[in-house]
Amino acid sequence: MKIINLTYPSPSEVVVTSDWEQFDIKANAVFAKSKKLLVVTDGKLFGIHKKLFDGFFPDKQVYYFRVPRGEGGKDFTVYYDLNELAFQKKFSRFDGVIAFGGGSVGDIAGFFASTYKRGLTFVNVPTTVLSMADASVGGKTAINFNGVKNVIGTFYQPKLTFINVELIKTLDEKNYKNGYGEIVKYCFLDGKVNAIDLNKAFDEDFAYRCLKIKSGLVEKDFFDQGERNLLNLGHTFGHAIERLSRFRLSHGECVVCGLYLSLVASKNLGVMSDKAFERAEQILTESGFSYKPPYALNRIIKQLETDKKFDG
Repeated sequence: MKIINLTYPSPSEVVVTSDWEQFDIKANAVFAKSKKLLVVTDGKLFGIHKKLFDGFFPDKQVYYFRVPRGEGGKDFTVYYDLNELAFQKKFSRFDGVIAFGGGSVGDIAGFFASTYKRGLTFVNVPTTVLSMADASVGGKTAINFNGVKNVIGTFYQPKLTFINVELIKTLDEKNYKNGYGEIVKYCFLDGKVNAIDLNKAFDEDFAYRCLKIKSGLVEKDFFDQGERNLLNLGHTFGHAIERLSRFRLSHGECVVCGLYLSLVASKNLGVMSDKAFERAEQILTESGFSYKPPYALNRIIKQLETDKKFDG
């Protein structure tokens, strides 16, 4: 078991492990004042893993809410229904929310937790490589608006992020590989992750190294006003490509394409040498992803203006 302790803007513990032994202890400590819990998950995960939560919280009322898979779950109607359920079940501000799923589940559950009665106690249990290596840590929550990704959201730190890498055994190959698309950016940010890692199995050590890089930047710039922007590498182009595909392409695939366009732009602007560009492109090649964008550049650029990170 490996632990990362975050302190800003509020204390938060990230646990990386291969078993459930500590979840019972740590989650019940976080929810000590809660009488009711709402577990937000998706339909497939609900069928596979619901039994994991049966028995963890014998002294609490536990409700389950299933959201549509993928970006379809990050919708105003889903957000409304979450609020409706919490209101009908008389949730107090001391009650809790557990996100049990990938990055999209964490986004909608975290956004709901951050806004209902100005903030419920939030625990994130990521279940995909992408969410374990990146999305579950950092406190960003969001829903989509008018087909544009993550336009409406908050910064809201989970009290606990519990990462059990055994959960990825139920992932299909596409979703497993999707996570590595997000991990590629770490090869450009820190020597602790390199191109060789992109062909290794995802385990506790790999997850921990990724999250140490991310948490270090998050602690310095939680509200994404400066240095944390490094974690956005490839994402502005990537979100544009994702939107053009109507979310048929995975987030990881789009981020890798966005990374390539960022590299090309950097070389064309003269801030990256030809030699550096060649080394960077080699990393993308070794990642095994198809990194040349499937859409014309003018179509991609047209989408950039609606991205939340667009500036100038």
